[in-house]
Amino acid sequence: KPITRKLAREELVKAYYLMGRNLDDYHHNFADAADYYIKADRLKTKDLILRGRINSCMGYLCKQDSCFKEALVFYERANEAFAESGNERRYANGLLSIAECQIFLHQYAMADSLLHIAERYDVADSIYCVRKNTLRGFWYYHQQQYDPALLVLKSVEDYFCCAEFKCFAYQFVIQVLYNTNQLSKA
Repeated sequence: KPITRKLAREELVKAYYLMGRNLDDYHHNFADAADYYIKADRLKTKDLILRGRINSCMGYLCKQDSCFKEALVFYERANEAFAESGNERRYANGLLSIAECQIFLHQYAMADSLLHIAERYDVADSIYCVRKNTLRGFWYYHQQQYDPALLVLKSVEDYFCCAEFKCFAYQFVIQVLYNTNQLSKA
């Protein structure tokens, strides 16, 4: 019976996680999704990737609600699990999520150090590269360093991935052009 309970507990964690994703992704019912993520997290799964994904989803929900301090806590918890699991791709992406929250919280030095660490990872994923460059441009933009921001943000055009991943960068290209009085280009 203890083995059966343990297996049932792990399956329950997965079920709660999937219910949260379903409510989050398809029904945009963020409050109920958060309830399921919290239930899943409280069961303390042994699956480190799943534990990281649960906390990452909670961080994403908090970020969507502009609760960046709370999002940062969840993203850090997620990245601890990803680091423990040894999955470098998830860990590197987690660094970017943490850095993004730190930029929103005006913690530029901490975000810069995380972006430098994230640049060391050779993740063969164009979405990762676009996100990494966009966040570096975002970092420059928030410090009103418009020339390097524009250079880095425009570099995302070189990557092959769908347009929605480039949209965030393009929004800031427009903002930089607007802030530097290049209205016709904007």
